[in-house]
Amino acid sequence: MIDVPAPNFQPLSPLRFLERSAEVFGDQPAIVCGRRRFSYREFAAEATRIANALRASGLEPGDRVAYLCPNIAELLIAHFAVPLAGGVLVALNTRLSSSEIGYICAHSGARWLIVDAELLSTAAGAGGLGDVAEVIVVGDTPPAGGEAANGAGDGAAGGGFAGAAVTESRRCAREASALPASF
Repeated sequence: MIDVPAPNFQPLSPLRFLERSAEVFGDQPAIVCGRRRFSYREFAAEATRIANALRASGLEPGDRVAYLCPNIAELLIAHFAVPLAGGVLVALNTRLSSSEIGYICAHSGARWLIVDAELLSTAAGAGGLGDVAEVIVVGDTPPAGGEAANGAGDGAAGGGFAGAAVTESRRCAREASALPASF
């Protein structure tokens, strides 16, 4: 007997879940993070924006992207954005020591480290980060000294990130809600 799925059958993956939620529940609240709120449509648009930015930065299928953030909207969005871009998310526990962060980044082969501004000093103390070529700081606080805010960090700016460019980003851009979600 041949197993033929129903004509309207579609497997529900996490990415398909977000796409469908944006279609069906577009204006309903999806994320509440302090005073910030995201509808499902805004959530999907932000995940798409970040996925496109990662691809534009050179992410190839299977590349690792490490995130060192507390439980904030950016980390939840990363759980969808990184796989949408074709990458593998390496979510780092915020309670890890600097040396443990360095070990995990090196061992996982992460090419990007996205770190919350509040945890920048912990990440900077990690020393060797393996293949990490770019450290992206998210949050409302600029990196120490602010030298890397223009995206031209040389590894010394931002402290302790030898060989990695350090750039700054704001928390999730609210204007992303105007972008269409393209899963």
